[in-house]
Amino acid sequence: EFVFNLIRDEKYWFKWDESHNYVMSGPLLGGYQPIGSPEPTGNWKWVTGEPFTFTAWCRDGVLEDRDPRINTQPNDATGNQNILAYGELNEPVSTWGDFPHRLGSYDDENEGQANAFIIEYGTY
Repeated sequence: EFVFNLIRDEKYWFKWDESHNYVMSGPLLGGYQPIGSPEPTGNWKWVTGEPFTFTAWCRDGVLEDRDPRINTQPNDATGNQNILAYGELNEPVSTWGDFPHRLGSYDDENEGQANAFIIEYGTY
């Protein structure tokens, strides 16, 4: 919740168009699924190598959900949804969704829609 409160302003979020019922994807979180992982829940990892033990996946039917589609996450809805970001509802939320890796890609035909990302620095 501490991190979410730093990025809850919509300027850090991408709002999808009517084809996705205006759901929002927030900052990237550094979680990913290696290629070949069992979908949709298998083998999630953190880029830092830390154990992937805590989860905050979005669940269908909460107050912020105005999308008629089932939004329980992870769902690999469009295939190859292998990165982790805040969101998947119609306003900024502290829950997570799985998104296609192109969400964070730039300089290709599917320019990314990531407006922000979260970085964790260790102490030395």
